[in-house]
Amino acid sequence: MPGSSILTDLKITDMTSILFGPYATQTLADMGADVVKIEPPDGDIVRRIGQSAKTEKMGAMHMTVNRGK
Repeated sequence: MPGSSILTDLKITDMTSILFGPYATQTLADMGADVVKIEPPDGDIVRRIGQSAKTEKMGAMHMTVNRGK
């Protein structure tokens, strides 16, 4: 079916951190999976890498590898 995603019916809980786990689940989200990211109370440590001066806890790396969640 044109325009449909192959993982539309898949639901994923992402409890990963740093780079490889979030990148893998981002790829699954890009393929149509419903991905929910679960973080510790202080947030994923990656939130502080390249932290934006305007948006607290939304560093560039975090925003890149966690899109679609």
